[in-house]
Amino acid sequence: MINKLSLTIILNVLLSFMNPVYASVQDELIKAASDGNIQKVRELVAQGVNINEKGSQKYSALYIAAARRQKEVVTFLLAQGSEVESPTSDYGATPLMAASQNGWEDIVAIMISKGAKVNAKTTKGATPLIQAVLGGNPNVVSLLIKHGADLSSNGHSALILAVQVGNKNMVEVLLSHGVNINPSENDSRSDLFLSHGAGIAVNPGTKPTGISNFSQSPMSPLRAALWAKQEEIALLLIDKGAVIEEGNRAKNDMDSPLLFVALERGMFKAAKALVERGADVNGIKVGYPLMSYFIAYGEGPEGILAAVRFLCGHGADIERRPVRGGSTPLMIAASKGNQQVVELLLSHSANINAQCIGSSDPGATALVFAAKEGHTSIVELLLSKGADITLKRTNGYTSLIDALDFGHREIAKILIANKADVNAETMDHINPLKAALRKKDLQIAQLLVDKGADVNARSMKGYVHGLMDHGDFKTAEFIVKNGLNMNETYEGTTPLYYAAQRGLDAYVELFMSHHANVNIKDQLGRTPLMAASQNGHVTTVKLLLAKGADVNATDSSGLNALVLATQNGHVEVAECLKSKGANTKVYSKQLELISLMKRKGFIPPDAEPETLTPQYLEYIKLTLKELGIEDVWKWNPDPRYATPESTWKHYKQALLDGDFDMAQKCHIPSVAQVDVYKQIGKETTRKIILSMPPLQKISGDSKRATYQLMRAEHGHNISYEVNFTNVFGEWKIEQY
Repeated sequence: MINKLSLTIILNVLLSFMNPVYASVQDELIKAASDGNIQKVRELVAQGVNINEKGSQKYSALYIAAARRQKEVVTFLLAQGSEVESPTSDYGATPLMAASQNGWEDIVAIMISKGAKVNAKTTKGATPLIQAVLGGNPNVVSLLIKHGADLSSNGHSALILAVQVGNKNMVEVLLSHGVNINPSENDSRSDLFLSHGAGIAVNPGTKPTGISNFSQSPMSPLRAALWAKQEEIALLLIDKGAVIEEGNRAKNDMDSPLLFVALERGMFKAAKALVERGADVNGIKVGYPLMSYFIAYGEGPEGILAAVRFLCGHGADIERRPVRGGSTPLMIAASKGNQQVVELLLSHSANINAQCIGSSDPGATALVFAAKEGHTSIVELLLSKGADITLKRTNGYTSLIDALDFGHREIAKILIANKADVNAETMDHINPLKAALRKKDLQIAQLLVDKGADVNARSMKGYVHGLMDHGDFKTAEFIVKNGLNMNETYEGTTPLYYAAQRGLDAYVELFMSHHANVNIKDQLGRTPLMAASQNGHVTTVKLLLAKGADVNATDSSGLNALVLATQNGHVEVAECLKSKGANTKVYSKQLELISLMKRKGFIPPDAEPETLTPQYLEYIKLTLKELGIEDVWKWNPDPRYATPESTWKHYKQALLDGDFDMAQKCHIPSVAQVDVYKQIGKETTRKIILSMPPLQKISGDSKRATYQLMRAEHGHNISYEVNFTNVFGEWKIEQY
């Protein structure tokens, strides 16, 4: 079945067979017109070929004849009634435009005499005047203007085009005809939308060049001249009174002072002319003074240097900062590593010790910036010119710390040699030594220590602890060998305790070989041996014992290493400790299970047997057997626990019997009373406790509680609030 598209194709094929020579005859006429073959043109016209028909190239015979300056053909075709406008079928370019673009004054005159529209426009907005400027023949431009070319709507675009193609003579002609050198805001957008048709006669199928980058840019003629690097034209426009400060007229990508454009394009004669007529050498480019912008974002060291030299030579403020604060030109140059600019600014007396304001690096100086970015020669230059090595950023970072932090070791050596403070400290507790050690640069670290860096400085506290976490033994060894105080604590623990707690034997040996106190205690009164025992590090335990660790030292709760090992099921550690004389009879409120089994021969009801490890239970059996307790294992809760009503009665009896462990089991909600009773120990208080109901809990939670306590002093019952703190399951009196 034939669809609509197929039918259309078939019909077109049939038509081509029916009239096979029409297109070729039409093109033959156009070729003859292009070649100036008047005889052939006459013959074809006599044969009835349509002179206004466009050939395969989309333009008429008149258009191509005008474009090729075939005057005789043009005259003949017009006499034969050819349409004078006859626009191309693509962009709508007219024969007058083609002649204007090619600069054919005689053809332009003929076309105008036959009524061609001097203000016609292509679909892209190009006019004969625009095309004439592009063609470069001032006489054609004058002829078009003389016959009414509209300068009010086209003059600005024509002038800018003349500027951009670098035709100074054309610029002068346009100005002589009154084109406004300083167009208004409404005129600031160029109408240069050139069509392919305008240049088709010269190079069919190509687009005229020279203005493509500027065709839609809002700009003045002077700005256009500067952007196009047409310095002679720029000087002409300045001399003719072009506005040198455009205010808000410069927009988008053109938002730059004209002086900046001139300097950026390397046109120093034009720049000088601008300054002489009042251009601001301290003008702003996207928030930056011109000098700062060139240093920060300019292209090419030579271009930057030349621009800065020009600005310095014409009185620019070399201390001027960006609108929102920040760095001076010297700081920026130092940061960018532009030594020539640094030298230039210093030669103009730039403040070498100025500090950054309100930016990401407040307080930084040129020296700090150079050190941070690794510009060795600039660091040396600044130091030789008197830069203050003690100045630092607001956060405390000095040039030395920055150099070390970013791995610039040669700069660090230079700064150290120039007596930089080797013990300076930042707000986040970084000093030069820590910065070097973080880079694992032990050579620089040793240099710092030799110059007085303190391994015990505040910034170094806890650093060895962190090294142990990361397994950096070499760095830890360096610090220890250079005088680390082995008995100073960090968050309650010494390096030895921290290593023992984690079973880090190499570190334990290192610390003990440098006089670490093997029996020093943490905030809970626990020694390194206790820490190692609690965590089951048997080799560490043996090391510590070999170095004289006290096997029977107790913590603030009365626990020793053996108890801690037993609690955590470390049988091998416990056996090792017992073999070294550990006291198996240490009383501990924490070891409620063992104490109760020792006295009563049963497991308390709050200890779930299935939660106890086999090693733990086995050790309990061994311990109880050693203590002579026959009832080694028995699950037989005391009947006194059975009913809540009997609890208080048996609790009081336990107190009277001195069985505090049983009292705790009998009356769990009043554990605090037992502690108070045991710690105060006064007979009057004992009587009060026994006579009153359970203590009233005023406030608190599982970690901290306040109770009401009645005490008898000097014959009076006094009410106290007692604070208790639960530390690792044990209630402690805080104050009473």
